[in-house]
Amino acid sequence: MAASAGLEYGFDVLKLSSVWAEAVDANVGSLRVLERIGMTRTGAGDDDMFLGVTSTYSRFALSRSDWEQR
Repeated sequence: MAASAGLEYGFDVLKLSSVWAEAVDANVGSLRVLERIGMTRTGAGDDDMFLGVTSTYSRFALSRSDWEQR
């Protein structure tokens, strides 16, 4: 999965301490991907339009230590 490959690159090659992401709540598929790769919902962001519907962004994060424990 491309999302997992992005995390692997971020942690293993770039040596990041954490990775964050945002997805609009109306985009259920993106929310599922972020959860499936181990990211944890950390809060809400701004409201925006998505396919003509006002929706809130959900924020996600994953730390290096959580990535290494998977």
